[in-house]
Amino acid sequence: MLEQQVLRLANDRIRLECAEQNKRIREDISRIESEMVMRGVLQSGGTLKRITSLCAEATKDRAQLAWQTLCRFLTTSGIQYYEGLSEELKCIVAEHLPETLDDLKGYVKQEVEKLGFANLIQQLQDEVEIARITALVTIYGEIDLFVLSLKNRKNMANEKAEQATPVTQIREFGFINDPALKQCIERDYAEIQRAFIAQCWKSVIILSGGIIEAILTDLLLHNSVRAAGAVNAPKQHDSTRWDLADLIKVAVELDLVSAGVEKLSHSVREYRNLVHPGNELRNKLALHLTTSSVRCAAVDHAASPSQMGRMQRRSLGQRLT
Repeated sequence: MLEQQVLRLANDRIRLECAEQNKRIREDISRIESEMVMRGVLQSGGTLKRITSLCAEATKDRAQLAWQTLCRFLTTSGIQYYEGLSEELKCIVAEHLPETLDDLKGYVKQEVEKLGFANLIQQLQDEVEIARITALVTIYGEIDLFVLSLKNRKNMANEKAEQATPVTQIREFGFINDPALKQCIERDYAEIQRAFIAQCWKSVIILSGGIIEAILTDLLLHNSVRAAGAVNAPKQHDSTRWDLADLIKVAVELDLVSAGVEKLSHSVREYRNLVHPGNELRNKLALHLTTSSVRCAAVDHAASPSQMGRMQRRSLGQRLT
């Protein structure tokens, strides 16, 4: 979001610049009138044409003035990209060039009436309006480029941050049946590695538990009939609503996972409760490299080739010997 104080200062400055511009325009109009009087052609189309052109060019200058002033304030304040920034900046600039444009179009109207060409008011004001629209289109293009540069800068910063904590291993969880769950698991597996390198142990533990829960959920969804009829199955038949403990019990009961996964998964479940600070205090759970390594091992074991084969064969109803 734009800082309101910076925005207020920028708008105040733009209004001041517009007031100075109007002062120069009035002086230029007086100069044009004096020149035309000396030439004896004050009440002519030439006078109106010069004044209308003056106001049209001033409209274009105002658009540039508004955007350049706004851009200067925003750049100084260290603005960063966010969704919707481009439209917001365009609205701010447009506020200083409203369709009515009372001052610049007003100068044209005033001069036309003074010289007795009232029938030309709309026509000459339309010329100023065309200049306004053209100027805004030009400025909107500049704003889009400015915002795009901010977006690219943000993306580059994110890429550098990712490179600073590289993913050491990419694993494809091809045995996952649900595409949405597969995408979540692969995303979180990469995040676990970055968190591990950064020594964010709590994040590692919680994410590890989430991946194991997702793997077991997918497995039981693929064996939904058997899962619903299991002795340890909760009354709630929708397995996507089961907690990790229920998922582990049912998966073990149906012999869909090995005892090793059961032991490691229960360990992760205990530490996953760290998401609740009260549990951490009451149970005096410790966060360090060893516990985090064990939780990562649980994920790797659950996703190991032997477990993948076991899950796939069990899903097909084949009994292991």
